[in-house]
Amino acid sequence: MRLRITLSFFAFLFLQLHVQAQKEANIWYFGSYAGVDFNSGSPVALTNGQMSTNEGCASIADANGNLLFYTDGITVWNKNHVIMWNGTGLYGNYSATQSGVIVPQPGNPDIYYIFTIDAEAGTYGFRYSIVDISLQSGLGEVTDKNIPIITPTTEKITATEKSPGEIWIVTHLWNSNNFYAYTLDQTGFNSTPVISSSGAVHNGSTTNTIGYMKLSPDGTRLALAVDWGLQIVELFDFNKSTGEVSNNLMLMTGFPGAGPYGIEFSPNSDVLYATNESAGVQSHLYQWDLNAGTSSQIIASLVTMGNLTNAGALQLAPDGKIYWSQTGTNYLGVINDPDTPGTGCDFVVNNVYLQSGSCNFGLPDFISSFFLQAAFTFEGICFGDTTWFTLADTTGIDSVHWYFDDVNSGAADSSHDLAPYHIFTEADSFNVILQAFGYSDTAYDTVLVIIYPHPDTNLGPDTAICLNDVITLDASYPDASYLWMDGTIDSTHTASLPGLYYVEVTSVEGCITPDSILITNNPLPVVDLGNDTLICDGQTLTLDVTNSGVLYLWQDGSVNPQFTISSAGLYWAFVTDTNTCSKADSIIVNYVPVPPLNLGVDTAICLNDTLLLSAAYPNVTYLWSNGSTNPDLKVYTTGVFWAQITDTNHCVSTDTFNLSVLPPPPVDLGDQVHFCIGNVATLDASASNAATYFWWDGTTAPTHDVVVPGFYWVETTNSIGCKSWDTVEVFEEPLPVIELGNDTLLCDFASLLLDAGNDSSYHQWQDGSNTATYLVTKEGNYSVKVIDKYGCISTDNIFVETQRTPFTDLGPDSLYCFGDSIRLDASWPEAAYQWNTGSTDPVYFVYMKPGIYRVDLTNQCGTYSDSVYIDFHNCQSCVNVPNVFTPNADGMNDRFTPLYDCNVGKYTLKVFNRWGQQVFESHNIADGWDGRMEGKSQELGTYAWWIEYANMDMPDVMYDLKGYVILLR
Repeated sequence: MRLRITLSFFAFLFLQLHVQAQKEANIWYFGSYAGVDFNSGSPVALTNGQMSTNEGCASIADANGNLLFYTDGITVWNKNHVIMWNGTGLYGNYSATQSGVIVPQPGNPDIYYIFTIDAEAGTYGFRYSIVDISLQSGLGEVTDKNIPIITPTTEKITATEKSPGEIWIVTHLWNSNNFYAYTLDQTGFNSTPVISSSGAVHNGSTTNTIGYMKLSPDGTRLALAVDWGLQIVELFDFNKSTGEVSNNLMLMTGFPGAGPYGIEFSPNSDVLYATNESAGVQSHLYQWDLNAGTSSQIIASLVTMGNLTNAGALQLAPDGKIYWSQTGTNYLGVINDPDTPGTGCDFVVNNVYLQSGSCNFGLPDFISSFFLQAAFTFEGICFGDTTWFTLADTTGIDSVHWYFDDVNSGAADSSHDLAPYHIFTEADSFNVILQAFGYSDTAYDTVLVIIYPHPDTNLGPDTAICLNDVITLDASYPDASYLWMDGTIDSTHTASLPGLYYVEVTSVEGCITPDSILITNNPLPVVDLGNDTLICDGQTLTLDVTNSGVLYLWQDGSVNPQFTISSAGLYWAFVTDTNTCSKADSIIVNYVPVPPLNLGVDTAICLNDTLLLSAAYPNVTYLWSNGSTNPDLKVYTTGVFWAQITDTNHCVSTDTFNLSVLPPPPVDLGDQVHFCIGNVATLDASASNAATYFWWDGTTAPTHDVVVPGFYWVETTNSIGCKSWDTVEVFEEPLPVIELGNDTLLCDFASLLLDAGNDSSYHQWQDGSNTATYLVTKEGNYSVKVIDKYGCISTDNIFVETQRTPFTDLGPDSLYCFGDSIRLDASWPEAAYQWNTGSTDPVYFVYMKPGIYRVDLTNQCGTYSDSVYIDFHNCQSCVNVPNVFTPNADGMNDRFTPLYDCNVGKYTLKVFNRWGQQVFESHNIADGWDGRMEGKSQELGTYAWWIEYANMDMPDVMYDLKGYVILLR
């Protein structure tokens, strides 16, 4: 979705729009805690700023006018008025005229460049820092800081758009008449400047760096003011395509007071304004008509206005007016009509009251093209309408190229017509670009065109309402106006009669959507619950209105199409049909009692017994399940039996009786029972589900434990007294035999096969494996459980320890320096140690005693021996090196020569200068360096040296020495 900007419109059928710039310059912070908000169209004082600056400052908002950050060139505050992350220590200066300007990087909406200037040609000069506004949760962070561009400069920076996607940033050098113009585009800052030499040389006292420089909104002119010593206002041409500054025109010199300070162009770029600092005299507002004619006529067009309080900066604002700071006051002055030459420009001294804030000299610096007036207008802003575009001025235009920013329109997205039209493919915001080609130049303009949707008006489909009902038609749309067929203008309309209803809805932007609806009548549904009725107790009556509608409501709140009645009372149904029409009906239902019938409680009898069922009651008829019509029925088989009696009111009672004919309880103790030695055998008769149990010994539990082999019996009785009995023989069984052996030791990765025997039984080892044997390869506890076919269980376990034959390596025979302490480590887990010195420790220390050192390591798996020869010698260097020499030919210390007191051989000396270049090399210790290289004396300073040599008394040992020597004369 593109960026949307809400504008105010007048309600005409077609709207002619003068499009303002986007709102990046709508929030100002300046002076001592002063601020102004232009988002409402007029300046409103802000009192939440945290900045107090004497002169330069800059602020920036997003395209919707929401504050992003502001700065005095030293500190950066975020939109919450808190110092931005890494936002301190910028190399601008709060006392520099234009200490900073903020430039959004084209093509990257998150990146902003802050260009800063030091005060009075200071050493920091012209630099830039970078803000990434997407960081710190949208509060921004200074990611790059104080990147140098050029120095020294005056206190002047200005910027304008070169073309879509490219920005010019211009400054003026000190002690020079050179302008430096740089570009910023989507690839970043281009550090190669366009240099133009034009106009006066800015030199002398560094106070001559003070004063504003501005580019005109259309980017074709540049003007600057120089305060104090030089006291000049100059006008130049600026080539927006090349960045060149030329054709200087000195408009005025010799201003009163300190001299000219503020400078600004009118919105149409044709009128120039300046102010002077008072310095004890009156400040004035100066104006030149840049369309007056020749250079002389432009100079002569000067108009001096007003006796002002100490005036400072001038700054063009989003409302098309120019404001100026009045130092030391709580007011901004204003030029209400800056495009008008002469006093008709309507300047007002005290215009904007700043409340708790106050002015100093500066106002925020902005990209001048922010304030460029639109070069074309348009009409037709409703979606689906034709939008027509009109050039504001065709003078000097040879041809044009329009870009409508409507990619979905395909080839129609551009045009070369002077007055084109376009039908936009959606309601959205479009950045329409005009590229105008003149006979000697090319101009660009971008205007935000907002295509508004038609009101979303929908009265709904044609509909039918029930007889005598009403319906409310709703055409509501935000901020819209309405016109119904009867002339009423409310957003809603009430309809009760059949007919056609219609409305026109007009949005605040003037977009119109009509709609209509046809209303007819539907009949009411038919609902009939029947006459009031009488039914027997226990019976139910189902009321059914299924065919009458689609929505139902009964007296108890239920919503089904049927309702079943089970008690006396008043019942009603409210039915709504498919047309939402509704109707109701009711019925009264009363109950009479039914004759009593009770066949008794369901029961069971034993096999071969019988039972008599009775349904006898006065003045009734009988019907049994087998067809009998007698009052009694004899039963003796398992089954369900029912009887039905009917009285003189035709009320019917029915009852059922369940009879179970049960055999004796089945009991089965099994053929044989086996139990393990030390355990018991449990005889279980509970599967018979008997009511009582009687064992041979008189006990009555469902189960019985025995510990002696033999024959045993039980008698069982069910709940109705039916009996059964059974006998079983019990056997005692021995436990399985397991022998894994004693705990043992395995050496050097040996293995052990454990055998639990009992091949026909179930085995379970400690790791869950189930084989009869288990191969042991590592140390640990091993256990096995054996279960035979009778469930008898035996277990055994064994601990297996593993060790390796010990090993050690005392290293190679070695030569050490006198004084060295040598550590011999023979450590091995759980080993015993015996050194040839008599020591039994795992570690032995040798100190200056040459010889052979031997150790024996022993554990349960064996013994291992190792030995090493150790000798000592003198390792100290016998060469000493001086740290200074003076090659001045006075016969004293003229050469850099090492001293030695031993037999030196294999010798190398190298000397290097501070850049690492070798200046001397020797392989004879008697040859020293005379301070020259290739016959040329070397400069004074420190030199590095490196020596490698051997003491021929110990020729196998090389010595390596490094250091520094100072060359003096």
